Amino acid sequence: VATGGGRVGDAVTQRERRCWDIQGGPFFLRQRSRAERVADAAPEHWSPPTAGVLNWADVLNCVGVEAGGERAVTAFYSAALGWAHAVALPFPGGDYCMSWDASGGLENRHKVMGLLPSAVLLGGADKAQVATLPFFACRDDADLDARSARVAELGGAVLTPPTDIQDGRFSICSDGEGALFALYHRTDAWHDTREYPADAFVAAADE
Repeated sequence: VATGGGRVGDAVTQRERRCWDIQGGPFFLRQRSRAERVADAAPEHWSPPTAGVLNWADVLNCVGVEAGGERAVTAFYSAALGWAHAVALPFPGGDYCMSWDASGGLENRHKVMGLLPSAVLLGGADKAQVATLPFFACRDDADLDARSARVAELGGAVLTPPTDIQDGRFSICSDGEGALFALYHRTDAWHDTREYPADAFVAAADE
């Protein structure tokens, strides 16, 4: 992290350290506990922290970052964390860059991060901060549209309305506190959270 131009802060806990990337975006490096490592080796004892969340997050970089900045940030994270990376999809106003687990392939199930300028997805919204964007799975396009509408009813905001893309349909929302998240229906195969499929999250949301 430090040699790549980022900044390393003090330890937060015995196994966690706060860091900042080359844009000033904060993130944490965390060493897994022995109990977590044992759980990974014994899936029958594993309990997912959140069901139905896709196994990657997008990072929206700062509005106004110089052209190509998303490539530099993707390269930073990949070098610091040992990922493979490439420009995946060109967008007007910036490229969508992706990083993959270097031990896997280039399929979506091996993806660990995507990055693009926030203006590409958020339009004119004033979101000049670095933000991670977790993706929540929906059953189908109709389910995604209905849940996007529900976000607004509950006091959140739909920043990017439901939109068709190459591998599915998505919308970008914020909750009542302004935290960003995305709703996503994939048309190709994606990796469920181990024992719990996407429907687990949808069912929980219905309760």
